[in-house]
Amino acid sequence: AFRFAIDEPVVPMRLSTFNGDDAHNRVYMLTDGPVRIAGMDDDLVRRQLDGAELWSNLTDPLDLVVHGSTSLSSSERANLTAQRAPEPFNGAAADLIAADLIAAATGELSLAFEEREKAFLAIGEALGLRGAELDALHDDVLQAARSEDSSDALSDLRGMTLTVVDGEFDRDFLRDSNLTFERWTMARGLNNRDHFDLRPQGPQAWIARNGLFPW
Repeated sequence: AFRFAIDEPVVPMRLSTFNGDDAHNRVYMLTDGPVRIAGMDDDLVRRQLDGAELWSNLTDPLDLVVHGSTSLSSSERANLTAQRAPEPFNGAAADLIAADLIAAATGELSLAFEEREKAFLAIGEALGLRGAELDALHDDVLQAARSEDSSDALSDLRGMTLTVVDGEFDRDFLRDSNLTFERWTMARGLNNRDHFDLRPQGPQAWIARNGLFPW
């Protein structure tokens, strides 16, 4: 991933036309209102998700499904908060989004805790220090630094919209210009999971397709 400073939002995709014949692309655009790609088919806009829902998904306790019982044991109740904590599952997404929101608000392309992470990696490589235990120590320190700013930044999500653009992009269009955006709201009747659902392409579906979890 990378950041760059620019006056108007743009996705530089012209080089993607050299990646072979597959013109299928998916673009996620997080903005202060619903958008579409200027000059491309409106049908490529598949979902426009309200930022308040995104914020809730990243920060609220997770749903917990209990199988084979209508009640929880005392030990299960004791672990309930930990089991419903969103951080182990949605934490990476929350960290990435918060960091980009902070960068957009401050105009800083590289944040202090990101520079610290690079320094940790450089020191580890120089000393030949690698492994899961060292990574865990780094994560603990970095997470404390992230947490100072991430909560306030994520709250900005509640006033934003995530537009999902997905499909076969016209190769001539991509070759001639990078992607720019303009305000546009999709029809309410199409903006739902029945029209476009990414869950079949998520981690559990990938595990099932590859035979790693025998359902």
